[in-house]
Amino acid sequence: MTAVAERVPAEILVQIFEIRLKDRGYGHSTHDLLRFSLVYRFWRAAIQGCPTLWSDIWLDVPTCRSMERQAAYQLKRAGSTLLSLTIRFPYVYDVETPVAALPARLANIFRDTMVRWKSFEMHAHPHAVQSFLSRCAGSTPNLSKLTITFKDLTRSFLPSLSIPFQRPVQAESGPPVVASIGHFLPRYASLGAAITRLSVRVLTFRLHDFTTMLLSCPNLVQFDLAGSDSVRNGRMGDTSHPVIVPLLHLLDLRMSYIDEPAPLLESVEFISFVDAPSLTELSLLMHKIRPISSYDPTLVCDLIDRSCPPLRRLSLTWIGLADEDIIWCLQKLPLLEELVIIGGAMSDATLRALAIPPPTEQGADQEVLLPRLRRANLWSPHTTEQGLKALAACRNTVTWKHG
Repeated sequence: MTAVAERVPAEILVQIFEIRLKDRGYGHSTHDLLRFSLVYRFWRAAIQGCPTLWSDIWLDVPTCRSMERQAAYQLKRAGSTLLSLTIRFPYVYDVETPVAALPARLANIFRDTMVRWKSFEMHAHPHAVQSFLSRCAGSTPNLSKLTITFKDLTRSFLPSLSIPFQRPVQAESGPPVVASIGHFLPRYASLGAAITRLSVRVLTFRLHDFTTMLLSCPNLVQFDLAGSDSVRNGRMGDTSHPVIVPLLHLLDLRMSYIDEPAPLLESVEFISFVDAPSLTELSLLMHKIRPISSYDPTLVCDLIDRSCPPLRRLSLTWIGLADEDIIWCLQKLPLLEELVIIGGAMSDATLRALAIPPPTEQGADQEVLLPRLRRANLWSPHTTEQGLKALAACRNTVTWKHG
């Protein structure tokens, strides 16, 4: 058996190990590699001689007793390869315990490798994140994925935190960055210009922190803002002095479960203070029990009127627009190819506006609403089955869903 195992070329063994590690998922790589290396000497030599096998470093504070030793060992084995670093801390711990000092010690281990980071992920108490990042200011030319989530949140307004990662300003200086942020608003240094996709999940925040975040990411292509589906969002604070937030490259804007979206959109100029001329996808998902019409029924109309976006896809879920507002918006969106309207105040009047009259009733100047429409999903408590069937029958080139 040993002879057969040793006849497998080392490069094939490495590929097998890589597949195994991917199947197992994150958090098991170091443990599995150490187990594999105990099977045969030949396996151990292949594993220890392949730096890329050690380049995914996962440190789980509650389960890893020798955190610093594991980090140093993997860095040694990884050589000069690009690194994926994940650090997870417990939700709650006493700041007087040894765990509280661990972020600073880990930062001292990893800060000299920042130029090789391709992925950085940290889930920890705000104190731990701040302690780590304050010691890791520097260049991250290869970073393409950034994920930071705060745990154990106790403040009424969540903090804004500076991300001190740097990126040269030249366009060819590195890959675009996908950033995912949980429960705080980041302020980026020069890395912000490289962020093209940003996902932020928050419960409440201040307007100044929100606009500062967006201003530090001028090249966003996709922005996803999510609140809480438990309706716990608070107000944004003062919205009386908004600033211009130019998002000239933004193509895709998504908002979900924002308890009070009207102050948000108005304040950062998604209505009148943001320039988003390239927007092609807009998705708004609100609470069923508290639709957007509770705050401002003209919100979406104002956004479309002032930005004139070339939308191809529009999705409104429990956005309580009246029929006349929906029809007005759709008249402004002749390029729309996909439409989703779920819930709210829509009735059969909107369905009739979307219908194509029979040839005998069409006038010479007859215009079809949404002539490029290919897919649609329409339903509300005020639409009827007869209305939906009639619409589907007269526009049979469109793929229809109802709810």
